[in-house]
Amino acid sequence: MFELLQVDVYAGFLHDAVLLYALALNSTLAAGGNITDGRTVARHMMNRSFVGVTGEVFIDENGDRTVAFQLRNHQNRSLDVLNNDSLKLDWMFQISFASDIARGMLYLHKSPISVHGNLKSSNCVIDSRWVCKISDFGLRKFKDGQAPDMELGFDFLYNQLLWCAPENLTDPERPGKSQPGDVFSYGIILQEILLRGLPYCTEQFMEAKAIVSRVRQGEVPPFRPNVYAETSNPSNIAYIHLMQECWEESPALRPNFFSILRRLKKINKGRDVNIMDNMIAMMERYTDHLEDLVRERTHQLEEEKLRTDALLYRMLPRTVAEQLKQGQPITAESFDSVTIFFSDIV
Repeated sequence: MFELLQVDVYAGFLHDAVLLYALALNSTLAAGGNITDGRTVARHMMNRSFVGVTGEVFIDENGDRTVAFQLRNHQNRSLDVLNNDSLKLDWMFQISFASDIARGMLYLHKSPISVHGNLKSSNCVIDSRWVCKISDFGLRKFKDGQAPDMELGFDFLYNQLLWCAPENLTDPERPGKSQPGDVFSYGIILQEILLRGLPYCTEQFMEAKAIVSRVRQGEVPPFRPNVYAETSNPSNIAYIHLMQECWEESPALRPNFFSILRRLKKINKGRDVNIMDNMIAMMERYTDHLEDLVRERTHQLEEEKLRTDALLYRMLPRTVAEQLKQGQPITAESFDSVTIFFSDIV
């Protein structure tokens, strides 16, 4: 017998979206719990920083589960947005994306899932309200038993490891997972957000395999992206310091996401980061500026109109000029005799 369950959970997608699943439901069933318990746990996982999915779970008499999930609506990967040169992303957008990801990871680390294990920019998506959300988490039971897809080649494999912490790179084909490892991955994403480039984009002539090898070896000093502050802006410098702390060689020296969120708020001068509120405030300021601009242009138009009227009154009799201005026809006048004056101007 197959049991069909329609659930509304928050989880992630595994590459081709075939294995979308909720760890809350998966772990509950594995421990002998029932579907209702799994749905309750999944409901607790709802958060604005996670990607919504919906779908069906089929469970046969042997306990084997078949899932068919899909993303609730279309999202843009942050990687696509960051690499789109036609989009101008100022500091407000950058700090907002960084805060959204940190907020979602803080919630994730406190949840039953505990660890993401595959945090990277391609697993962060941006919705229609410019909120950056996390995906591709909570699939450990599927992933741990899944062999890497070598058909894509070693280059693809090592490119996926550019976000991985050095302590989790003992086996590149099966990288480890840890909360400090998530923080390291987050630090690499901070570099992508700041430079709007791929991980280690400053090392243009190095292949991914060479980069991963140097990170795994634990060089002194550690091999990391070369990022320097282009300006003396204190916020920019503090952002880079936070990024560098996130990819410290020792996991114990990396901050947790609670500390990261506090640092980001301090970098943003104590203001809460909400991109929609900021955009509304910007639109209000822009509206006020437009109103001032309209008043200025209206005053200039009135002055120009007065100058035009003065010139017209000098060229024509006032009664004729007024009729022309009002669009009225000019009635011709007949005179028995007229005097014409000719003069040479020397």
